[in-house]
Parts: sequence; structure tokens; C-alpha cells
Amino acid sequence: MSRDFSPRNTQEAFNYSKNKFPVDMYSDKNNLYVTAQLPGVSKDKINVELIKNNLSIELSNGNGQHEEKTYFLREIPTITAKRTIKLPAEVVFKDVKSTYDDGMLKITLPMAKPEPRHQIPIN
Repeated sequence: MSRDFSPRNTQEAFNYSKNKFPVDMYSDKNNLYVTAQLPGVSKDKINVELIKNNLSIELSNGNGQHEEKTYFLREIPTITAKRTIKLPAEVVFKDVKSTYDDGMLKITLPMAKPEPRHQIPIN
């Protein structure tokens, strides 16, 4: 059986060439949870930011492309991708936590409690 393990197929498997990677988002009563599958990317190549109600995950596993090297075989792709996800609820920025283990990025985002109704006086 012939299998194609070329960089083109590696990128297609995780849609890196389309700037995407697999992400799950779910919630319970108190938190939103985001899990991103990022195989082959070291922790220091991942950048996670919260901008208003958007979660941005950016990665790059650049392996020194700018250095002058002579490759005789190059099958490991350079991966650069970014996902921005609109969060369905407001979160408490200072309490957000994340972990990265075995290619899985897990982010816990505590949801902000909605403010009770507030009467606004008319002047």
C-alpha cells in the first residue's frame, strides 16, 4: 500500500495551510473551555490572547528558515496558523488559565456574572 507522507498531506490533515487547527469549545455553569489540538508545536511557539470577547490562538513552529542551510531532504513543514474565536459570554480576564500537554492546549475561561438589572435615571 502506498501512502503519501509529504508536507502537503501533513498540512492538510490539520488544515494548517488554511490557517486552521481543530478546536473544541464548551461550557458548564461557571466556565467556558477551549481545547485546541496543536501537535508538533512547542509551548513557546504558541501565543494566546483575549481581546474583548475574542480568543486568539496563534502558532508558529518556524524551524530557523532564515538560517542558511542546505537541505537534502525536507519533509517537516513549517506551520503558521491563527484562529480567533468569538466567545459566547463575557469572561473574567484575570482568572483565565491555560495548560499545554502532549499537543493539547486547554484554556479555562471563568464566565463573568451578569450584572443585575440597573435602573438608569433620565435627566
